[in-house]
Amino acid sequence: MTTALIIRETMSGWLKLDADGREQPFAFSIRAVGEKMFALTAPRPFTGTLSLDGNDYPCEGEMTIRLTGPHYWLDFEHPELGPLRVEGNKTYGKNGLLRSLITCPLTVYQHGAPIGAAEVTYREPMLTFPFTALRLESVGPVFPAGSIPYYGNQYAGQGGHYESWFLRANHPTRPLAFWVRYTQFIPADNRAPLGEVWGIWFDGEKNTTTAVKQEFPLADCLFRHDTREVRLPTATLAGQHLEGTASLNGHTLDWHLDFEGDAKPLLFLPANLYAGSFPKAKSVISRPSLRFQGSFTVDGELHALHNWHGSESHNWGSKHTDQYAWGQVAGFDDAPDAFLECATARVKLGPLHTPWMTLLTLRVDGKEYRFNSIKQSVKAKGQYDFFDWTLETGDADTRIEVHIHAPAAHFTALTYFNPPKGSKTCLNSKIARCTVKITEGGRVRELHSAHGAAFEILTDRKDHGVVVAV
Repeated sequence: MTTALIIRETMSGWLKLDADGREQPFAFSIRAVGEKMFALTAPRPFTGTLSLDGNDYPCEGEMTIRLTGPHYWLDFEHPELGPLRVEGNKTYGKNGLLRSLITCPLTVYQHGAPIGAAEVTYREPMLTFPFTALRLESVGPVFPAGSIPYYGNQYAGQGGHYESWFLRANHPTRPLAFWVRYTQFIPADNRAPLGEVWGIWFDGEKNTTTAVKQEFPLADCLFRHDTREVRLPTATLAGQHLEGTASLNGHTLDWHLDFEGDAKPLLFLPANLYAGSFPKAKSVISRPSLRFQGSFTVDGELHALHNWHGSESHNWGSKHTDQYAWGQVAGFDDAPDAFLECATARVKLGPLHTPWMTLLTLRVDGKEYRFNSIKQSVKAKGQYDFFDWTLETGDADTRIEVHIHAPAAHFTALTYFNPPKGSKTCLNSKIARCTVKITEGGRVRELHSAHGAAFEILTDRKDHGVVVAV
């Protein structure tokens, strides 16, 4: 953790596009983060909300404090014009001292060409700015959205493809969890391309799981390539906010959630495998160790979320992995800042299966253990059934053992369409139990999560004992 200077600022005014000449009400509220507090001119990345003509849009950009006046650029998705950038700076002393201190002229750009102008003004009393807008906070490393690897849509425009952005979180102490997944599905055969909204609510106290999914024509959905922004007719994911609704079989889930967390992104696979054809499925933990606030409504019952711990992940590929067990813990009961992701999997190469491969990444006590090379993954031990999984991996200096388990009642079964043809069944729990044992240099450290582990099994088997819900 490090201390950063946080600048919160709201400015409002007007925006005018050259094509129609009408001044539309325009405003933005931002939260800019700077780790280099005494480097006055260092760029400060920000996220926020932009309001245009009564409609709100997520935005992200950068503020740079210059001696002549602050410079801003921010990007957002216009519903008709697509990606736009608004950029400009205050110029102290121009057109009167007071006006120059609070007013910022801006230019609107589309694909680098100017298409309009805007002007915003800081509306609060200037004397209160140091007290209301400036704050010192402890944060992790600052990673603006543009620095997260493979954050946007990875589809290259040909062949079959699936891609999902999924977020999940657990109650700090109770066996409650949610999972939300935004997916684009592009088949290699004659099936229709789709956008999908998935949602699951896990309640280990009642032993109930509520799962829903809605499908939409892909043409009605937005999956941006230049950044992570997903918009479907009933749900959105952009910036640090997700909201949506989905219904199925008499059940309805609604969510309105914000999240924060600046832990460094994780490439789950070795970096050199992302550009190649093997494996067919890729994954990144875009934002590990998040904290969620907001609400999640299950069939009309409102659940208020405060400081739930979770993550945001992103996976894509031309084919689902043939078989796997996958697990993740974003905060253990006795180590709230620790993060684990692991998998035991195998794939088909022609008529044959590869050996079972077990991969693991663990962050704990400021140290990162990465056992994910192909050679290491084949040497590691991993075995699972329904619904118990053990694995062991490491090197000459370190051994890590993991055990993940959940009863069948804490799983739901989902149907994942496979781009080449057919589908797979994913058994999904987000309230599994996990224990980790780290043996290093003669010392042993154990981590425990009573019901905060994600546990998924992808299979073709039908005798798994869980009724397919979606």
